[in-house]
Amino acid sequence: MSASSAAVAGPFAPPFAPPRESPPVELEAHVAALHPHAWVKGIFFLDAMALARASAPHVDIEARAGIPRRRYMPFLNYSCADWLRVKVACAETLFPDLPQGAAVRAFGRTALQAFLQSRAGRLMFDLVSPTLADALSRAPSAYRIISNAGSIRFVRQGPTVGDIVFEGFPGCLESYQVGIVEGVCEHYRQPVSITCSFPTLVDGTIRVSW
Repeated sequence: MSASSAAVAGPFAPPFAPPRESPPVELEAHVAALHPHAWVKGIFFLDAMALARASAPHVDIEARAGIPRRRYMPFLNYSCADWLRVKVACAETLFPDLPQGAAVRAFGRTALQAFLQSRAGRLMFDLVSPTLADALSRAPSAYRIISNAGSIRFVRQGPTVGDIVFEGFPGCLESYQVGIVEGVCEHYRQPVSITCSFPTLVDGTIRVSW
């Protein structure tokens, strides 16, 4: 293992492997791991609940998630704990035939389209990121705009290999975040190989080879 790879994966990280089809979500453990002031932008609540309600208008998403009903504004900050609960509730509503982990992963594939509704998202991806490599390198900047829940960085491991490294990030890494990366790759219509190493619930690396 190279020095850079060791720095990314950490000395006790499991080897890189393809993502599991339906990893455990462990919602309450994620909520407990959040820092007290963790926030996420309202656009994700709005987009997620709009998708779920269009698919299943009879489902009360807030009730299913166990959060209060409120009006969301796209670029205001809201509780990341509430977002985790909404994320899982919407995933289960949209993909009722899938196990929970697979549903959350599939739901993650829709996240880029929500971000592209914002001016920052369009600028960051559609206008100044002509290639998949450009888009992946801008992932940390995108995450800083949408949430403060943890640390994300991009490490280039070679001409066609890059790592998205999460540290202290309770964001359903093995399901939702893997889905986000898959959605970005699909947006750029780029054939890729995705492998992962998650030493803890909130730390890990998603490696993309193209």
